[in-house]
Amino acid sequence: MVDMALRQREDSQVAAKLRSAGIQASSVFDLVNSGKTEPTAIPILVSSLPEVTDLWIKQGIVRALTVPEARGIANKPLLAQFLQPSIHDATGGAASLKWAIGNALAIIATDLDYPTLVDILRDPRHGKSREMVALALATARVPDAAPVLCESLSDSEIAGHCLMALNKIRAVCSLGQLEELESDKRGWVRREARQMRKRIEQGHKPRAMSSTPKDGG
Repeated sequence: MVDMALRQREDSQVAAKLRSAGIQASSVFDLVNSGKTEPTAIPILVSSLPEVTDLWIKQGIVRALTVPEARGIANKPLLAQFLQPSIHDATGGAASLKWAIGNALAIIATDLDYPTLVDILRDPRHGKSREMVALALATARVPDAAPVLCESLSDSEIAGHCLMALNKIRAVCSLGQLEELESDKRGWVRREARQMRKRIEQGHKPRAMSSTPKDGG
């Protein structure tokens, strides 16, 4: 059962910290709904993330951190939250929070996040929460990401997003792996598979990927 009093109290506490920094907000979701998070808000949100216990307010903080300006500041705290034993469950509110964290990392991931992202992707206990982690691997722009993503195409729970990530970095898997995805019941997965096949048939040219660390993580 949701403790609404706790939720409102924690949201108010985060909003008060934001206002003390000159950011007008009565709720963390004011930042989410505006689609803009001021750089001065990012350290406040990062420090509030482990303090908040309500999963919905945590998710609001994560969504407010889903901006390029959070790169190099929020990466480690977000990964730490994803791996918290208290939200290791792959269902319900925990799964929703973890998916939101993956979505944020798909915007801000760097090569320094790569080892942890790979561990998460390979751990089926995280369930569908790993979907956006696949895209975070593409964002991190590490050359070794392609083999890991190809390996994970055998995991039906995240295969579609791994395929999407491979297309994002213009990498390819084997035709044998691709055949099964070309008959997937999901139309968007079939489209991603056809896109990769077309690139293979045309003689794909992998996009250059820098291995230089970007802004920390």
